[in-house]
Parts: sequence; structure tokens; C-alpha cells
Amino acid sequence: MQTKDDDRLRAGSGWWSLPNWFVERWQLRALIVDDDTIGSRLLAKFLSPYGQCDLVTDGLEAINAFVLASTEKRPYDVVFLDIMMPVMDGHETLRMIRQLENKDCISERNRVKVIMITGSTERDHIIRAAVDKCSAYLVKPVQKGKVLEKLKTLGLVPDDSENGWFE
Repeated sequence: MQTKDDDRLRAGSGWWSLPNWFVERWQLRALIVDDDTIGSRLLAKFLSPYGQCDLVTDGLEAINAFVLASTEKRPYDVVFLDIMMPVMDGHETLRMIRQLENKDCISERNRVKVIMITGSTERDHIIRAAVDKCSAYLVKPVQKGKVLEKLKTLGLVPDDSENGWFE
């Protein structure tokens, strides 16, 4: 449950406040890549209390968004990446993201976290995703609790987020 005191702590107003630049910097930046617009909007709704979400519908758009974010010095913290998409599938998209990070000498620790999302539970997809260095794997339909659990495991949201700090 959100209170006015929570708003003051987050938004930079009141007797004790965080500067707006601090609040903006520590918000999660997420890219959701899925040709299922209903599923991607639902995922964006789950993530909205934690920061900004950009939505694209295929791998090529994802690469363009990833490059633009890096160029603007506002890289994504996490990419939710569907496996089966038109134009460029999730596996190829993930490989290209990792190649771009290698080219830019991004250390393993600072790489974008990639959570593969798919309706498939096929072992081949899971193994390929791991080989391509995805950070986590979720099976559709995605559930809010499982999404938050993955984000906590990856260190992208604090463990106390369910206690109301960010909601």
C-alpha cells in the first residue's frame, strides 16, 4: 500500500527527499522484446513501479533500441527477450547483443541482464539460451511473482520491494 510518505521519499519532495537525478538514475530500465503485444504490455505493467519500459516487437528493433540506449549512455538494465519472433529470433538477438558488448569491452559484471521469455519448454531452447549467456529463463504466461523473483535474483530490485518501498 502506497502512502504520501512513500511519495515524498521517492519523488524528491518533503522533509527528507531524494534528489530527482538520484531517483531517475536508480530506476530500472527495461527493454521488452516480444511480438505478442498483449503479453508485452502485461509485463510492462508488472515492471512499471520499478522504472521505465520500452517495448519492441522483433529482434532487429531490439538491436536498434539497444544500440541507441548505449549511444545515449543510458543502457538497459534488463532485456526481456521472446525466443520465437519474426525478422530475428531471440537466440540470434541475444548473440548480437553479446557481440556488441564484447566489441565495446563491457565486462561480464556490467552486461545487460537478459531474461528469455517463451511459451516453449523444449530442452533445446533452454540449452541454447544458456549457451548464448542469457541471465534467466521464464516460461509464458509470465506471472508477476516469478518476474519479481528473477529480478531480485539478478540484483535488479531490492528484496524488500514486496513490502511496499517501490509499489
